[in-house]
Amino acid sequence: MELAKYKGIPIVTYICDDYYFQKRKSISPLYYVNRYWYKNTLRKLLSEHNKIVAICDKITHDYSKEFKVQSKTIMTIS
Repeated sequence: MELAKYKGIPIVTYICDDYYFQKRKSISPLYYVNRYWYKNTLRKLLSEHNKIVAICDKITHDYSKEFKVQSKTIMTIS
């Protein structure tokens, strides 16, 4: 992110899961530490670089609504 900011290079984030929005429970404290770190990192990334490519329309809609970013759906072949 620092290099992209320094050089003025846009970052396009590819998202293929809805992990950010999952409401899972766990007995492991490491799960919550990892989830906290992941969500904060993703928020920082998408607040500075606002382009997303997602794997399906639902993810495209959810992320563009949450982060107010430009997004496109590109479905990949399974």
